[in-house]
Parts: sequence; structure tokens; C-alpha cells
Amino acid sequence: MFKRIIKKRISNFEIISHIIFVAGGVSIIFLLLITAYKSFLSTPTNIELQTRIRRWIIDTPNLYKSTIWGFNVSYIVILVLYTYWSTKRFLNKRHLDSILAKIDYFAQGHYSERIPVSEKDKYHVVAQNINNLLDSIEDSFREKKELEKSKDELITNVGHDLRTPLTSIVGYLDLLKNKDSLSPQEYDKYLDIVLRKTGRMQELVNDFFEYSRSQQTLIRLNQVDIPLEAFMEQVVADFRWEAEAKGIDLTVEVEPHDIQAYLDPDKFARIFANLISNAFKYGHGATVIHLIAREISNCNYKTLAGRPNNIPLLKAKYSGSKWLVFEVRNNGTLIAEDELEMIFERAYRADQSRTNDIPGSGLGLSIVRNFVHAHGGQTYALIDQDQMVFRIVIPQTE
Repeated sequence: MFKRIIKKRISNFEIISHIIFVAGGVSIIFLLLITAYKSFLSTPTNIELQTRIRRWIIDTPNLYKSTIWGFNVSYIVILVLYTYWSTKRFLNKRHLDSILAKIDYFAQGHYSERIPVSEKDKYHVVAQNINNLLDSIEDSFREKKELEKSKDELITNVGHDLRTPLTSIVGYLDLLKNKDSLSPQEYDKYLDIVLRKTGRMQELVNDFFEYSRSQQTLIRLNQVDIPLEAFMEQVVADFRWEAEAKGIDLTVEVEPHDIQAYLDPDKFARIFANLISNAFKYGHGATVIHLIAREISNCNYKTLAGRPNNIPLLKAKYSGSKWLVFEVRNNGTLIAEDELEMIFERAYRADQSRTNDIPGSGLGLSIVRNFVHAHGGQTYALIDQDQMVFRIVIPQTE
């Protein structure tokens, strides 16, 4: 159907026919004027004014030839200009009709086609805008399908991830029902397992709900100005005991020390918590987890070292914008270069065969990415000086 509409564009025959019709009309009008003029000069009359004009034109040397020459020049000029204007108007009208016909076709749900755009066409801006609108519609449909697919996969993963600890809990509860057949040591052991599995289920459910909230198109942010160094030290304090138990030096570095950051403290507390937990789980052999925050200028942001080529530069709202750069570094096992781009995807785990036994929903880094995007920032992973680095860049205005 659309191809027939495209083929319905103006043919050369139609253009030539229109030009011939217009040129013929102009020529006939001028022919009638010339004939009337010659008849006026050659036909005797009793009207005194007409007689004087005839005699003046005929008796004046070369005046008659000059008037005929003027008629011819006027004819050529008007013929060219009017034919050009009329043909251009005809083409524009036909192009507009063609665009309207294509819009009717699109209205039937055919969003994959596009209107050919030519810079010579008066309506090329209209056609381009319609094509852009169709691109947006297709993107919306694609995002909707991906979201539906993601939800289906999420439900499947939720069922799978919850079934495993739930099955264990049911089994051990059956054993605990026969308390008399168990020794005190066995009873305490099974009860600890049930509590541990229950905590695992609670963690999974919390992650799923957090991820679902972070995926919302409009996340409500409660952004306030906070002293960044004190805030980060407070977040890290919750992980000091676990870090000491694992033999890891957990440090914070903020430059300059008096940075006032405008962000949502609850969301960023979850961001840092997820990144630190990720370093605990997957940074095998790490002895240091280093949290860094620094303020940089717009110029330095554009040349930020280590930024992967596939990470686009964000646009600053104002020329004087500042940027906050956060990094969570660890000196543990490095992730393969070809996996760095994928680790923020939902439920993705680097080296699946090696990490399937590690507890977690696989949603931590996806939640980080979604919360960072809600702040208008970007996050990515890189390897720098044999350290695994998770970097966050957030725009700030002076």
C-alpha cells in the first residue's frame, strides 16, 4: 500500500502537461491581446480618440515596431515567471497531498515506513518532523515491548530465586517439627539455616521492590544540599565491621573537603551501599575498597580520563556547571574488559559459572544505574591501575 502511495508521486508527464497547459493559457491570452491591438490599429472608426491614437502610432517612426517588441518581451517574461510560479505551486500542492495521503496510511498503524525528504521540497521540514514523530512512536513501542519482556523475565527470576530458599525453608521446618528426634545441636543448626534462608528471601524481595521503583519513568527525588564528606563517612560506617572481618581497608576521600552536594541522600545511600556490597561479593582478594568524591569543572569533565568511548558526554545546563565524580575502587579480581558494559544490566553477573553460588539478586548495579540516571548523571565501570572502578558522574550547578 505504502509503495503505491510513493509511486503516486508526480510523474514527469504530469509536470510537462501542467507546464504546457499554463504556457498555452498565457500564450493564448497574449495572442488575443496582440490580435486586438492590431485590429484596433487597422480598423477605421468614427471615434475621434481612437483615430488619433491610431494615427499617432502609425505615423510615429518605429513606434509600432516598438510596441510589438514590448508585447513580445512582456509575453516571454510573464510566460517564464508565471509558468515557474504556477508549476512550483502545483508541485507543492501535490507534495502536500502526498504527505496527507501518507499520514492517513500511518494512522492505520503502519509506523515502520517513512516519508522521503528532499531539501528542494517546500514541505521537507514538515516531512522530517513527521518522520521524527514516527521514530518517537516506534521507540515508545519498542520500549514498551522491552519493558513488558523485562517484567516477564523479572517475574520468572523472582519465582526462581524465591523458590530455592523457600524449598529449603519448608524442608528444614519439617525437620524442626520433629523436635524430639533432633539433638539440641541439630535443632539449633537447622533453625539457623531457616533464619539465614528467610533473611535471603527478605533481601531478594527488598531488591525486587527497589528495582521496580527505580525503573519508574518519573522517580521522585528529594534532593537537598548535604555536606558530602560527612554523608559518605556515615554511609561507610555501616560497613566497617564487615570490612574489618574480611580484612579490607575501607576508606573515604573527598576533595575538596567542604563539598556541598545537591542530591537525594536516601537514593545515594542505596547507591553506595550497593557498590560496596558488590565489592565485598565480587572483589575476590581485595584488601582495599576506596570511596572517592571530587568536584571538577565542565572542561575537565569533557576530558575525564578513563571514560569509555561508548559513554557519551552529558550536556551541561549552564556553561558554569560543575560535576561531581564518585568512584568506588577495589584492588580485587578484575572483570573482563568485554563484560564491563554489561554488568549494569539486570541480573547479569560476570563469570556466571564462578559466581552463581554468591548470594544476591543480581539487581544491585541496575538499581545504581537507575538512581544515577534519575539524578541526570551517568555511571560506568572501568579498569584503572589494576583496580576495578565504578564511576558515577552527576551534574551540579553553581
